[in-house]
Amino acid sequence: MTMKFFNKTIKVTAFAVAALFSSCDHFEEMNVNPNLPSQAATSGLLSNAQIAITGRFVGSMGHLGSQYTQQVSQVEYPAPSNYDDSGQSSFASVYSGALIDLKEIIKLCNDPDKAEKVVVYGNLENQKAVAEILSVWAFQNVTDVWGDVPYSEALKGDEGLFLSKYDTQEEIYDDLIARLTAASAAIKVDGTPKLEGDLFFGSEESDVQMMMWKKFANSLRLRMAMRLSEVNSSKADALINDADFDEILSSSDEVVALYHLSTEAEANPIYYTNVIAAGGDNIAISNIMVDHLTSLNDPRLASYATPSDAASEYIGVPYGMANDVALSISQDDFSLIGGKFADQDAPSIVMTASEVLFIKAEAIARGYISGGATEAEKAYNDAITTSMEFNGVATDDITTYLAQTSVAYDNANWRAMIGEQKWLALYMQGVEAWSEWRRLDYPTLTPSANGIINQIPRRRAYASDEYSTNTANVEAAATRITGGDFYTSTVWWDK
Repeated sequence: MTMKFFNKTIKVTAFAVAALFSSCDHFEEMNVNPNLPSQAATSGLLSNAQIAITGRFVGSMGHLGSQYTQQVSQVEYPAPSNYDDSGQSSFASVYSGALIDLKEIIKLCNDPDKAEKVVVYGNLENQKAVAEILSVWAFQNVTDVWGDVPYSEALKGDEGLFLSKYDTQEEIYDDLIARLTAASAAIKVDGTPKLEGDLFFGSEESDVQMMMWKKFANSLRLRMAMRLSEVNSSKADALINDADFDEILSSSDEVVALYHLSTEAEANPIYYTNVIAAGGDNIAISNIMVDHLTSLNDPRLASYATPSDAASEYIGVPYGMANDVALSISQDDFSLIGGKFADQDAPSIVMTASEVLFIKAEAIARGYISGGATEAEKAYNDAITTSMEFNGVATDDITTYLAQTSVAYDNANWRAMIGEQKWLALYMQGVEAWSEWRRLDYPTLTPSANGIINQIPRRRAYASDEYSTNTANVEAAATRITGGDFYTSTVWWDK
């Protein structure tokens, strides 16, 4: 008789077979390789998910958002700045990668037979809460970029459901906000073991680490609540009034970021794109951003860009150049992205306190929070100050900047004031900068003169793969989009 064992054919005698079956109670143990893990380490799943989501929405999609909002320009290949990329891209890898990993963390922590093995990587409730927060952040990015997307039926291939319906963005937002609320409440801060594999806050002591996750969840909930301001103001008001402003990101040293290493494999995505992949700096600060910063005497320019090699001045790359012009320019004549954002070990910024304080200022200006113009101005100034501090600006220079007439808060013009300053503070946080520009419509940006359309994109179109594999569901979603499935149409909250 023969049997296959580790891909080798082994002949056994009847006696051996009998002996094997007589000890069947230990059969499973005999087939376990003690040198290989029998289940995934949740610490590794957590790290993988953080890297994947950040790489997608701070990296590749973030770069695109920074170009749509004219923070950066392409030096040699200006197609994205001219919207010449068909507007299609796929969200499939987010589902099949990070979201599956996060679902697996929750599944392992909930399984009594597995939990005793994964508890070594941190408190089970904390592991599940963090996986939930990261899942929400991933889905929030996906729906903000594409609009209606697979959600309630997604990630159920193990249940035999492979073709998912597209939920409306409104339905997705409602559920994501509820999940954030529950996840924040579930976090255990005091006296719990450190969460292993955490690339956002893993360098902190355990209590600080988990409090930062709570603050991230609460701050993300505020972000999503304010997204509702133009489509469901009463709900946005209620959510913001329900927020605990003592447990949000509030100072310049409270930053959510993925910290990269000085190795090629772990490099910052901007560095990877500019140096490793392209062999030269192809993404640079735009003339629009440089001119705006210069006009305001904004000291963050020294952090956002490097002086040009040729003139030792800050000179942005012209936005939306024609191809022949782009090929004729020299990189030495223009400023590149500052090292704080583009060095090999520069962090990928996910969220800062500045963004949250701008949300607070807007909430006061809209009347969601009491305080009037005085408190709105204070939150506005605090938001700018934390951005300046994060970028190494001295206190006296911050005071001088805030005193300028062009910067001083004007409550009668709060949308433009907050929109423009938030755009500046969200430098190199491209998806968020793009989303806030779409929501607030500030600053006023002129579409590229060489664009294939005369409008800045408002969303991404569904990928062709969706139409070929999930036809009925994506077509149903496309019919709900006013103007059709094009990147000139708007998502639900973009009014």
